[in-house]
Amino acid sequence: MVNEFESSRYATLARQAWSEHLPRVVAQMDNPSAFFASLGEQVSVRLGQMYEQMSRQVPSNLPYLERVGQLKAIRKQAEELVLQEMIFDPIAQSQIEDRSAREQLEEALGQAPHPRDLEMDLISIRHEAEDEAEDEGWEEVTYSQEQQDRLDWMLQVRPLIHLDPSQMSEESMLETAAALRTLLSKRP
Repeated sequence: MVNEFESSRYATLARQAWSEHLPRVVAQMDNPSAFFASLGEQVSVRLGQMYEQMSRQVPSNLPYLERVGQLKAIRKQAEELVLQEMIFDPIAQSQIEDRSAREQLEEALGQAPHPRDLEMDLISIRHEAEDEAEDEGWEEVTYSQEQQDRLDWMLQVRPLIHLDPSQMSEESMLETAAALRTLLSKRP
């Protein structure tokens, strides 16, 4: 069952956020009122589902006030997750898509390590492993799992940060920017 007041509140929130951050998208809608009313209902339904799922983790034998407190916290957490997923993430994604391929690539490159710093980190990891091998009396240099993870990540990033945007197609710039954003989000 959909809570009409809650749906209306989420529809209003979505309309305000989208109107502020994506005015061209809202202006192009045939029926913004219907769109946001539907989105508000979807948010309300998804919130109810997530709350129900998350609240199953609260032990039923808790004292009343403690149980109520935990359920309120779960409700707030579920609301934050659903609003992010259904209202705010689409805004962020649309804003990324609205920027030119060159702007997206330049932003991703700005967040990536400088090529010189990356090379210094690669050398540093090699020296760490060599020092450890020498200290332990090992014949071969081996990398710890953490060192190997860092090396693997750097070796994936290195070719991307050396690309020249002026020599790339728009599609290549978009693909490279997406790949860099993904790698940067998984930096060890």
